[in-house]
Amino acid sequence: MTARREHGSVFEQIKAGLADSIAHSRGDLDPAAAERADLSSPPPDFSPEEIATVRRRHRMSRATFAAVLNVPPRTVENWERARARPAGAALRLLQLLAYQPPLVRKFLSIAGVTSAKQDTPAQRPKGPTPKEGAR
Repeated sequence: MTARREHGSVFEQIKAGLADSIAHSRGDLDPAAAERADLSSPPPDFSPEEIATVRRRHRMSRATFAAVLNVPPRTVENWERARARPAGAALRLLQLLAYQPPLVRKFLSIAGVTSAKQDTPAQRPKGPTPKEGAR
């Protein structure tokens, strides 16, 4: 992610994380309250490169990523090619995918969503391939 984010530079994020860790070890920090605080502000914007990075980090195809975000695959493609920008609930879900990967992986495993490398032919979109459609 970039330093221009509302959360500050990477150094500031690390510093804040260490301070939270110390406070938690002393019993001064309620982890649930910290999570609520993070989600109380508007989600950050994501650049096309950041969206693609988040998708690849979770090893998802565009189609699978789109299904997780409940948007059409073309929408994910448009975000990654800077033809459109995510907003609303999709932006919040992107934030969770970017900043809470273990939580998201657990949720996705419970929901039965697999990564792109594990997709079976039955899970892939049906229809002609680009070569078949060109005939």
